Amino acid sequence: MRTPNRILEIALSIAIVALASLPFTTEAHSEGFTANKGQVHDQFGRPNQAVQYLYTGLGMNVQLRKNGFSYDTYSVREGERPQELERARVMDLPEGMDADNAPIIADFHRIDIHFVNGDPQATIVQEGESADYSNYYTDVTGESGATFVRSYSTVTYRDVWPNIDIRFTSGEDGFKYDVIVHPGGDLNDARFKVEGAAISESLKGRLVLDWGGGSLEELIPESWMEQGRRKERVNAHYHVVGNDQFGFAVDRPINGTLVIDPSPSLTWATYYGGSHEDRFYAVSSDDAGNVYMAGMTMFSFTNIATSGAFESVHTIGSFPAILVKMNGNGVRQWGTYYGSTSGTSYSTEANACSANAMGDVCIGGGTTNGAANLSTVGAYQTAATAGTGLSYGSYATEGFIAKFNTQGIRQWGTFYGSTLHDAVTDLILSDNGTLAVVGYVSAPGFATTGDVTHAGGKDGYVAMFGTNGDRQWCTYWGGTADDQINALTYVGTNSIALVGTTRSSTGIATTGAWDQSRSGAQDAFYARMGTNGSITYCTYFGGAGDEWGNDIVFSSLGRVAIVGTTTSSSGIASGNIGQTVHGGARDGFIASFLTTTGSRQWASYIGGANNDEVYGATSYTGSRILISGYAGSTGLTTAGAWDTQQQGYSDMLIASYQHTGTRDWLSYHGGPDQDRAYDITDVGPFASTDFCVVGSTDSQSGVATNPSHQSTGGGPYNDGVCLRVEFDPASAMSPLIAEGPSSAQALHVVQEGTELRAVLEPSSTQEEAASYMIMDATGRIVLSQRWIAGEGPTPFSIAGLSVGAYTLVVVQGDQRRSARFMVL
Repeated sequence: MRTPNRILEIALSIAIVALASLPFTTEAHSEGFTANKGQVHDQFGRPNQAVQYLYTGLGMNVQLRKNGFSYDTYSVREGERPQELERARVMDLPEGMDADNAPIIADFHRIDIHFVNGDPQATIVQEGESADYSNYYTDVTGESGATFVRSYSTVTYRDVWPNIDIRFTSGEDGFKYDVIVHPGGDLNDARFKVEGAAISESLKGRLVLDWGGGSLEELIPESWMEQGRRKERVNAHYHVVGNDQFGFAVDRPINGTLVIDPSPSLTWATYYGGSHEDRFYAVSSDDAGNVYMAGMTMFSFTNIATSGAFESVHTIGSFPAILVKMNGNGVRQWGTYYGSTSGTSYSTEANACSANAMGDVCIGGGTTNGAANLSTVGAYQTAATAGTGLSYGSYATEGFIAKFNTQGIRQWGTFYGSTLHDAVTDLILSDNGTLAVVGYVSAPGFATTGDVTHAGGKDGYVAMFGTNGDRQWCTYWGGTADDQINALTYVGTNSIALVGTTRSSTGIATTGAWDQSRSGAQDAFYARMGTNGSITYCTYFGGAGDEWGNDIVFSSLGRVAIVGTTTSSSGIASGNIGQTVHGGARDGFIASFLTTTGSRQWASYIGGANNDEVYGATSYTGSRILISGYAGSTGLTTAGAWDTQQQGYSDMLIASYQHTGTRDWLSYHGGPDQDRAYDITDVGPFASTDFCVVGSTDSQSGVATNPSHQSTGGGPYNDGVCLRVEFDPASAMSPLIAEGPSSAQALHVVQEGTELRAVLEPSSTQEEAASYMIMDATGRIVLSQRWIAGEGPTPFSIAGLSVGAYTLVVVQGDQRRSARFMVL
């Protein structure tokens, strides 16, 4: 039955799940749909005129034909690799480089999808034309070649069925297609036939295309109905017909515009807390997908600990830390208090949490509780040295560290501090059991290596502990004023990156650093240190106001990203990407630095007219950067976010950025009162697309899903909150952009048979010294040469390259340009 005056827009994101799991960054460098002007040929070397446009991506090329489209999938298999490269999280390689030359074996398969009863003469409209072009001279094209071949970001087939369009798009989220039903159209007409694979619908509602040697999945992410500015969520799903056809269906009448588009999807969210104040400050995960959350509670005697836990009872008068483990489905495994003893106004807060792959977990923070049960027999420091028994919120605290196994049984615990104010702010537990710890300390006599002199005020520190909690070394970090390290990350097996906050005007920046002077009363900083305690690089980061450097993450391609908060109206954003203007009051920020040289690549404000802050960061899918914080400003979210409207005074702020600085999406999450997201982690093994966020909420509604571990708030005060989100739009497909300063000089690729030639404009740049690299779709450098000044480039021989998409990168001085080409 036809339904007039109905507009449906269905966007389907294509997720690739059959690829080999490579232990290094995998990215495609597609720039859209390349028009076929005669350069595309079949396996017999004959022109393939059926192909209208060609999209190339990681593990999949897409051919757009007159009456359908095809997936040319390929999976990658490799030879054995050195053991030290098996965990890509700690790789410290040059950008795009792999340390060995293991052979690559590609397995190809083609799947054809036809428009059932579609019009083969549908009008094709192309949009988003590329600025550059390619010229092809092959046996297929003849001497005249296929010249000025350009790509397009969007290709739309108009009226494939009456009043129904198919729109193919290529962008930050990779390839997707939309089915657009205009007034007078009927969604039931949109039918697709599959050849080359068996189809079925998975339990998760995805369309599975299986060809025996592998499988590919399509999914329909977030969907909603629009009526003016109002959005209401609805459900859309696949409708499989017989063995080889499918279409789409919705679960309700549509009275507006239905949008189903790639976006993060909220899997579950839960309150966690009792009748008083509870907060989660830190979160981590293991390779099995379990989530570990750490924080504190004030007077919540129920809903926190489980029976048989290390500390299952909260004693009146103390404010203990808490540690909770949940599995991937949000089911609590165990929970414990930590630092709950008799007495008055003792407080213990867990600011840091780190789980390794096997599920061992460490927490750290600060305490005013000097009770003996915070340390174990034979611990590095069995007794507190600072003043204890002080009221909650007092300035003086003692650092502490504790390690638990995956069942929640404490392995060891130690105080870690001096006679004055100290705290642990972050830590990383390695799979081999060693522990890297950072924080701040206010007294001399603390360090053993590197900088052993306390410079004054608060100094940051970095320390390394062995598997049994034995300290191996510790070094101070800082100048004569107050300094503290807030977070760390590994950027290699022998290198640590740090971020924090400093008030010191000397003793911070190293020679040649990106910013060698403090700009305001308080700046953020980024530093790199060897695992022996020696500083190799440090730079200030800030403007005339105040900055807080809150977290740091290794983001791939030899880069780290730092995040934090700023009050500076200038001196933050790089001016070429993201939000370049200070929104007002406090804004969050994100900035990317090269690990090799310390040079800043890009930076962006994050915020509006009110207070907005960023606290946490993590990396996922091998190249994306996730951030967490809170938003007091409206209007920050993007289309497709699971919550685009601010619900209260402040909401959680969660966003995803590419390593190039392009924002994927930004979402709120919260209820009618105040909500904050303090930390964020990817969930599961490397390159997972799931992540978890923890924080606190005053909202008694609008936060948790139902069902969940705790679907309602525990009381009138703050509750802890944890939410798990899935983002699965084939997000590893992202374009490669210039990494140096922007340049008006163009790079063109000319293919002549098995030779490839780079053409730089203006032509005078051809005579300058340059490095030329050809990278495959995984980012591996497969060919490279360097030309000295005056000689100019000579052609590459690409006879040995397998079929697929490649990127040519030319580096001249601080200029870096790239152009994509294909070996067909």
